[in-house]
Amino acid sequence: MSYMSCGANDECEKGEDMLKRTLYLAGISLPGLLTGLAVPALAQDGVAEIIVTAQKRAENLQDVPIAVSAYSSEALEARGATGLTALFQSPPPGVVMQPFAGSQSMLIVDMRGVTNADPGQGTVELGTAVYIDDVYLGRAQGMGAELVDPERIEILRGPQGTLFGRNAEGGAIRIVTKKPTGIFGGDGKVTIGNFDQRRYEAHLNLPEIAGFSIKLDYLNSSHGGWTKNGPRVARIARQDDFGTFDGEGYRASVRWQPTSAITVDYAYDHSVTKDTRDYNVLVRPPLIDPNGRTILPLATLTGARPLTDRIDRRTDTAWTSLYNAPLRTESSGHMLQAGWELSDALTLRSITAFRKTDEEGGNQLGGAFSLTKFPAARSASILFPRLGGTSLGIDPATPIWGISGVTSYNKVKQKQESQEFQLVGSLPEIEFVLGAYYFHEKVQDTRQTLLSIVYTDPTFTQALGVNPFSVGSAGAGLNSQSAESTSYAGFAQATWSPDFADNRLHLTGGLRYTDDKKTFDRTMSNGVSTAIIGAPFRERGPLCPGLSRRRRVGTLALVQALWRGGEQVLRNRPEKRPDRAPSARQRGAVRKPYPQPPDHQST
Repeated sequence: MSYMSCGANDECEKGEDMLKRTLYLAGISLPGLLTGLAVPALAQDGVAEIIVTAQKRAENLQDVPIAVSAYSSEALEARGATGLTALFQSPPPGVVMQPFAGSQSMLIVDMRGVTNADPGQGTVELGTAVYIDDVYLGRAQGMGAELVDPERIEILRGPQGTLFGRNAEGGAIRIVTKKPTGIFGGDGKVTIGNFDQRRYEAHLNLPEIAGFSIKLDYLNSSHGGWTKNGPRVARIARQDDFGTFDGEGYRASVRWQPTSAITVDYAYDHSVTKDTRDYNVLVRPPLIDPNGRTILPLATLTGARPLTDRIDRRTDTAWTSLYNAPLRTESSGHMLQAGWELSDALTLRSITAFRKTDEEGGNQLGGAFSLTKFPAARSASILFPRLGGTSLGIDPATPIWGISGVTSYNKVKQKQESQEFQLVGSLPEIEFVLGAYYFHEKVQDTRQTLLSIVYTDPTFTQALGVNPFSVGSAGAGLNSQSAESTSYAGFAQATWSPDFADNRLHLTGGLRYTDDKKTFDRTMSNGVSTAIIGAPFRERGPLCPGLSRRRRVGTLALVQALWRGGEQVLRNRPEKRPDRAPSARQRGAVRKPYPQPPDHQST
């Protein structure tokens, strides 16, 4: 895929060759960059040390008996990654990250085969648990993961049900933010690129006042469309380009330390994003013509679309003028975290959070669905305008021979509250974590599939983009449903390191008990009010065990074994009850903690 436009063919080919060489070199350098560590301390054996909290306590990454990839802030900065979404270009092993349906603000995370095909649906569950400062994010939309100033990102691969529970069968992603320092200072960054890319980022620490330290973060990010819309026409109300993004958000965090044993952190974030989907058009196999690399559109579109695009080149301009408006997402959240060191060996933590997300807009899919033909011409009066005003933009008496151009309207409103208590401690030869967890979420999801292209001739060569419409009635295809989830859980995990083994043997065991309930209610079906209550999902327990063993057989090798059973996940099909998915996972590995260059480390 090329991101350039050229005049003379030879100049264009030279530019493309240079671009390919540049991309090839970038592909070589990135893996090397990913293996670095961020200025970590060196242990006595010379192995670089990174501290992570993947098991609810601060530990050396080399001593964590699970598969973890840790990215420090310096590593993210060095590779130009601005947050979680930037990792999809070269994610850790076993992880696939990609934007959903060309969205600029929704991310699909596939971890060890566990994923969610459509994170945009409000009533389904995510395939991988994402946490910001130990607060679970129920929805994948918005700038929440981009807005924070990360101290590190931890990617935990494999089942994490014992400590993280909800929807962590494939794994969990933990984003740990930088806390206020109480020392005046700040930094900022400006990024300018092609396609009118502009990114302004600022972080400011204020001086400590009466024990309170404050940190302010601001982000404004935007870029123009990857593909231009067709020529501007008066009949269409909105004609944004494809692949645009415009987002702005801020975060304020406060740290209060009334005593050396008590730390209270509060944070509030708010962001608004507006984005349009990438350009799509349906093509027919074999996708390219026999004589070159030219895209072959679906037969019904060949009369309307010139055969000039190439399969290996970005489409510069849409094949016709289309209605296109951004999807607007507004998200905000409060987080209150308190820690009390009861003694040198015992700490009590409380994590309280409230978040909400509102999303609304229509996704123009650019003609990426097949044509519906009428047996005879029909009047445009059978089409009901739904977006862009009260008119299609054409005379209602215009004869219509076919319709196409799917535009998907979505409106999602979500709220969540959570509370977690943790007791982290150590005894002679034993380290342990005890916890209790509560989560409650309400989601209202309204959606309607609309069309936005009409054909005005029986040979289907005259395609007109119009304002999105439904067929037969204004409510055709309009559905609205809600879901409410409530979860209670208790968990415990302990690690025994017997003295007789001289720190060469560590046995870890854990249990989790969960009481989950989820209800469904459909209030509108195909434009008609209804009251369909789905069969509620309810599950109590059973206990979900987990065991692991680490044995050091030499100064440069660890032998690990891991078994976890009864992992819980809420399935992603709202029309069916989300069943518990029992599983037993076993893993054995020999890990050699040889010294690695600074920035990033995986185990």
